[in-house]
Amino acid sequence: MIDKSWVEERNRLSDKYVKGVESFIQMTKKYLLSKNEELCTCPCKKCVNRNPPTSLAEIEHHLFTTGMAGSYKIWVLHGEEDDPSQNQSASIHVNVFNDGTTHSGNNNTGVLEMLHDADKAGPFDSQADTGSHEETNDDSGEADSTNNLGEGEAST
Repeated sequence: MIDKSWVEERNRLSDKYVKGVESFIQMTKKYLLSKNEELCTCPCKKCVNRNPPTSLAEIEHHLFTTGMAGSYKIWVLHGEEDDPSQNQSASIHVNVFNDGTTHSGNNNTGVLEMLHDADKAGPFDSQADTGSHEETNDDSGEADSTNNLGEGEAST
């Protein structure tokens, strides 16, 4: 577990803060080397990982002058591995249904099944479409093309 307590330190010249920044920069340097990159986004309060990638020296300078953005909790853009046990979206969910049965695993299976079923049915397979789309001839020999435009309305 990475010690992030230095981020809350008010005195950015304290030993704790300085060592924390050094540790953060070292972690980021290893991460960038593993990706064969030299630049990354700056997590300071001013940049908040939104500005274009910059050098580690610039990031270090920003961390000392403005501090780390409080909203940046898991430093995945700088080499911290996302811990699935801490991340609810990555955990396995167990659903209890009204009939008492349970289902655990990927919550997307219902959505995937629904999409698969929808894909089987063509766009014109709906039972709800009961309107006539055919032209019929009446006794006068003229084509009737009302096509369910509404109560008593006919197209001309």
